[in-house]
Amino acid sequence: MYSMSQKLIAEFLGTFALIFFGAGAVCTDQYLHGAGGLGLLGIALAHGLAIAIMVSASATFRADILIPP
Repeated sequence: MYSMSQKLIAEFLGTFALIFFGAGAVCTDQYLHGAGGLGLLGIALAHGLAIAIMVSASATFRADILIPP
């Protein structure tokens, strides 16, 4: 089983990735608003890409710490 520090690190990295990609997509959408912007689909794809990267990066070990029960 995983120790508490490993769980906390995994939770931090997962939250950081979602906030980094999500907020980055929202900021990019606002910055490019006059040029069309990303829109809701682009922001949703950024969140989905962040989750896909985290799941594929953790494919070699049990990924249940990324998806809580």
